[in-house]
Amino acid sequence: MMNSNLRNRVTAALEVLVEHKQLTCEAADLAKQEYLDLVDKQSMQEQLKNFNRKNDQLDHFMYQLLSKENISKALLSFVRKILVLFHANAAVKCSFSINKQCLVENLLEDSLVAQHSIYDVFISAGSVKYVTITKQMMHAFRNASGKRSAALKKMKTQEDD
Repeated sequence: MMNSNLRNRVTAALEVLVEHKQLTCEAADLAKQEYLDLVDKQSMQEQLKNFNRKNDQLDHFMYQLLSKENISKALLSFVRKILVLFHANAAVKCSFSINKQCLVENLLEDSLVAQHSIYDVFISAGSVKYVTITKQMMHAFRNASGKRSAALKKMKTQEDD
């Protein structure tokens, strides 16, 4: 049977998200009921017991579990928002170490932002092999050299002025 402490925590989290207009009331009600039903299942409890704090990343672990279930967008949105809250400090610390790896003398801010964007795509996909290459990405790749040349010309013009 469901732990009342868990029910209270989920309710409180959803109330905060609704209060800050991150979820609608309807989506919060649906997410709450679906989440509580899901974690009440014996099979889900067994899978949750397999989580290892030292070896597993919580977001990957949860997404693997939830991908096996037929969940609503409301519940997926709720889980994502909660995971972002818990991982906020870790993400900030991680970005500092990534900055160190990316920094090169005179590296432009746009380049650093682009590298972070690419890194975030790989992280959210789980691995490079899971990133789907779209037509938009191919066009951006093909046009990158032209954009770089145009940016360099613009910078040179600004320096001359």
